[in-house]
Amino acid sequence: MSLIRQHGSAPKAEIAQKTGLSAQAVTVIINSLEAESLLIRKAPQRGRVGQPTIPFALNPDGAFGVGLKVGRRSFDLTLIDLVGNIR
Repeated sequence: MSLIRQHGSAPKAEIAQKTGLSAQAVTVIINSLEAESLLIRKAPQRGRVGQPTIPFALNPDGAFGVGLKVGRRSFDLTLIDLVGNIR
C-alpha cells in the first residue's frame, strides 16, 4: 500500500517489479485489499500491444483516521481519509 500511496496508482506488474514479489503474490494481496475496500480499480490504460493495464489506487473511503487536539479553551477535531484528505 505504501508503494501505491507514493505513486498515486500502479498496475499489478509495476507493483511486482518494484517490490520483488511474484505476480501471483501481488494478485493475492491486491485481491485481499480490494475485498476489504482499501484499494479500487482505476480506468484501464491502453498500451501499444496486449491487454490494457489496470492501475490500482487507494480508496479514499476505505479507512478514516481521527485527530483530536485539546487546548485549555478549545479543541480541534479532524477526520482524515485513507488518501490523506481532510474531510
